[in-house]
Amino acid sequence: MRAWLGHRVEGLPVAAIAALGIALAVYPLVATLPFWRHVVIMSMLYGAMGVAWNILGGLAGQVSFGHALYFGVGAYAAAYCYKVLGLAPLVSIPIALAVSCVAAVLVGLPTFRLRGHYFVLASVFIMEGIHIVVSNWDRFGAAIGLEYPVYKAKGFADALWHGQFQDKLPYYYLAFLLLGLALVVFRAIQRSPFGMFLVAIREEQDAAQSLGVNVARCKLYALVASAAITTLCGTFYAQYVLYVEPSSTMSLVISLEICFIAILGGIGTLWGPVLGAFVIVPVTELLRAYLSGRIALDMSALADGGIAAWLEYYARGGGGNLDILAYGLMIMLIARFQPAGVLGFLRRID
Repeated sequence: MRAWLGHRVEGLPVAAIAALGIALAVYPLVATLPFWRHVVIMSMLYGAMGVAWNILGGLAGQVSFGHALYFGVGAYAAAYCYKVLGLAPLVSIPIALAVSCVAAVLVGLPTFRLRGHYFVLASVFIMEGIHIVVSNWDRFGAAIGLEYPVYKAKGFADALWHGQFQDKLPYYYLAFLLLGLALVVFRAIQRSPFGMFLVAIREEQDAAQSLGVNVARCKLYALVASAAITTLCGTFYAQYVLYVEPSSTMSLVISLEICFIAILGGIGTLWGPVLGAFVIVPVTELLRAYLSGRIALDMSALADGGIAAWLEYYARGGGGNLDILAYGLMIMLIARFQPAGVLGFLRRID
């Protein structure tokens, strides 16, 4: 037992990983204030998206600034299916995944012919183009977006079916499961022959191709897997805030946040995006809340439901994008003093 606890997974002791998992599992039972639960929920959500991005950007070396497209597809599919088509969120998930996978194939087939910064620019142009289309498409609410009709569930099963809970606790554990799913998928890919092919493509694409690796197919599979997990995060986000609009779900800012989290934590690693998310998200949430005056909200008002207005405020871009300034500062510091990211720093001091 002691030997197993001393075993390491990508440089981190199993005991430390188990302690972190237990801490996250019991945290909402100790911290009952909605604001702090929200911070950890968003940290786990962005951690899952960072892990998903790492499949393509970390293992395959294809740096994408267009992942907000798949996040937005998940959010809009869930909102549209529920509000317009009357479909339950659990039914909308496979629909969102199907649309996302098709979108990933349509994006990947032409763009994977490009390399380096050309691929990065192509991912940005495609994502921003779709952002503009959605912002002007009345069927999806145009720039205003779609707001969920509030549903008062008659029990937990009914709330789960409709994806609306009165308390933040179920959302917390759903985000916890989502992060766990992303980690399991990434680890399975990383340890498989497919993962080795992706690393070979990242290190030397021409050499990998000369050895028989189907480069285009491997990149496409990596994008589809990455997009699928990001889409699940989008569907969760839509159910969590009960409101979606282009700027908060399908913008360059979201793509940069996902990318920065993986880079800050440690690109190409299993735990790096998780560590990056738990560094970036709390700092930026507190920074935005403090500088915009929202942290001064009466805690009793939060407990009475004021958190919904607070969430909508940030979903609409409140805080003046101060989080992006914080991201930039953190990335500069990491690039200067610790290029291997937070995980690399922990490995070094250990």
